[in-house]
Parts: sequence; structure tokens; C-alpha cells
Amino acid sequence: MKKLFAMALFALLGVSSFAQERPFAPSCAETLQSNPTDFMEQYISKNNDGSEAGQDQAALYWADCMAKRNQAKLANFPQLKAKITNLYRSQNEFFSLETELAYLAGGGGTMYPHGRARFQPSIEEHFVQLIDLLSTKAGAAKNASLTLRYNKAKNTLETRLQKVQSKPNPYIDGYTVAEANQKKKEWLNYAKTYATQYSNIRKNLGSSADLASTTILEFLARGIWAEEL
Repeated sequence: MKKLFAMALFALLGVSSFAQERPFAPSCAETLQSNPTDFMEQYISKNNDGSEAGQDQAALYWADCMAKRNQAKLANFPQLKAKITNLYRSQNEFFSLETELAYLAGGGGTMYPHGRARFQPSIEEHFVQLIDLLSTKAGAAKNASLTLRYNKAKNTLETRLQKVQSKPNPYIDGYTVAEANQKKKEWLNYAKTYATQYSNIRKNLGSSADLASTTILEFLARGIWAEEL
């Protein structure tokens, strides 16, 4: 199965390709005056497009603007920029792989790529928080409460990763034995890469149970489709 999430990649590549075709295509400064929900409602209304694709574009338009603002913030912090860029790539891939697994578990459906696209604003908001934490001393804060939260998120993630790697669960009702085996193979391939991205994130963070690391692990633990895996 090819990647389902070409739409979500607009947030990484830029939205100018479809912005030019829309009557309502505000600047990023104007766009970010609104939160994602309010902007999506405005974008959909002014472009008269409440379709699934229109909702995806609205979410990705806002997300692209926030991604550009985040990159601009990092211009004077080259070492932090490298760290954040690596985390950003790994987290985006982590959530896309989680969506691939949910797609297989649910037997397909358009809700999965749409859900992934509309999750992009949450990722960008998460990185707003991370940049603030990692560019100040706040992110290095530690205390007993944070350690508990860190360990809880870590255990949640590692339990999920162990499950998806050891118990492939694609929807196979009505499939032949050969087709079912192929689905299980696809699942295990995605599960392996899903775990690899988690490992990449952990290597980037180190082993400290500080506020920045806890914030990241809690975000990953919530996930998009965690309950469906």
C-alpha cells in the first residue's frame, strides 16, 4: 500500500499550489491571527468548500503558516534548529505510520488520511511549545511529578509498540489466506518503522525526565489513533 498521506505533506512542502486557486488565500500573518478551528471555519466559508478535501486544505493552510513561523524563530539557534528539525521529521513520520496501522486495522477508509491531515495543526502547535521549552531553561526542569508523567507516557508508548510488533491486527475478514498474510506483512513492516521512529525520537531526547522530554512523550502517547491499535 502506498502512502495515504499526500495531502498531509502539503504542510511540509508549502500550500501555495492550492492557495493560488482559492479566492480566500490570506497571508500567514493574517492566518495566524486565528486559532486552527476558527481559521478552518473561515477558510471553508469564504472559499465555499466544506468538502473533505476543503477541510483538509484549511487545516494544512494554517499548519503551513505555523511551520514557517516556527522555522523563523529558529533562525538564530542553529544547534537547536537541527535538533528540532530531526524531532519534527521523526514525529511527522511517527504519526503517519500510526495512521497507516489504523487504516489497516479498520479495513481502510478515507477517515484516516483526512484525520492525519487535520492533525497537522496540533503538531505545529506542539512544536511552538517545544521551541519555547528548548530555547530556555524551562525545558530542563525536573521534579518528582514530571518523572511520574514521563514514566507513564514512556510505558504507554512502549506497551503499544510491543503490541503492534508482536500481534499484527489488520482487518482480514473476507480475505483469502494469501491476502490476509500480505496484510499482516504490511502491518509488521509499518510496525517496525513506527518503532524505529520512536527510537529516533528517544535518541534525540536522551534519557532525562525533564519537562521538554515529558511533553514530547505525552504528545506521542496521546497519538491520533492509539485506541484503534
